Amino acid sequence: MTSTDRPAPTKGTFFCPTCGHQSHYEGDWRVVTRRGTRTLKCPDCHTAVSSRGPARSPWSPATVWDRWSENLLTWQTFWWHRLTP
Repeated sequence: MTSTDRPAPTKGTFFCPTCGHQSHYEGDWRVVTRRGTRTLKCPDCHTAVSSRGPARSPWSPATVWDRWSENLLTWQTFWWHRLTP
């Protein structure tokens, strides 16, 4: 059977980047939940394939801090390159 003869994987199929294992997201993946983050791991090689955590509010302190620090780094880089020859 050639690759063109095989049916295409359905939507919701995850692929392990390490060993090539493939299965539907509700398939045989090992589910690990820690601190509200759900991680799907490959049953063959235990590589993390997908990780979903709780959604953060755009105004949560962590989100505001992340945006502020990213902007600060951007400005620092800009000024550093302007001041150095």
